[in-house]
Order: sequence, then structure tokens, then C-alpha cells
Amino acid sequence: MPHLEHILYGRKKIKVHFRPLKNLDGYYETEKKIIVLDSRIKGKRLFNTIIHEIFHLIAHLSKIKFKTMGEEPMAIEIGNGFTKIFKQNPKLWTLLTKLLK
Repeated sequence: MPHLEHILYGRKKIKVHFRPLKNLDGYYETEKKIIVLDSRIKGKRLFNTIIHEIFHLIAHLSKIKFKTMGEEPMAIEIGNGFTKIFKQNPKLWTLLTKLLK
């Protein structure tokens, strides 16, 4: 199981929990600011799940309005969010690159 306890996003600290899940690989719990990942998935599948849940985290914490925002402003906002996360979380970046090998 990867060692990832939390993800920093600005001044927010989002906890990361690994546990067996049924019928899904992961989820982001907005109220508790927790990402839960299935402890049994690995490699590219885990990589994709982490990226997917970080997308939800960025959208939630940046208050992105998908229905009213155009594609280009939305892409910029999400890209900026990923840049912020990778810059603040070098261990996350290391983990993600290992999962792709």
C-alpha cells in the first residue's frame, strides 16, 4: 500500500485513507475533506483514481461552476489546481511517477 497520508491544497489538508471499497476505486468526501482509495488497486489504475479524485478536490475547493464556466477557463483553473498540488506535495508526485512504471 502506498504511503500517502494527506494532500495539501493551499492551506487545506485533505486526508487520504486506503481501505477496501465495494463497486468503486475511490471517492472524495467533500464535507470531511477526505479522499478514500481502494487499498487493493495498484499501478495505472491507482494513478488514474488518484488523479480523478484530485480533480474533484480541485473543483470543490476552487468552487468551479461547470455549468456556467467555459471550457478554456475551466481547463486553466483545473491545470492551476494540479500545479498547486504537485508543487506542494512532492511525495505525491514521486508516488504518481512510480505508479506509471
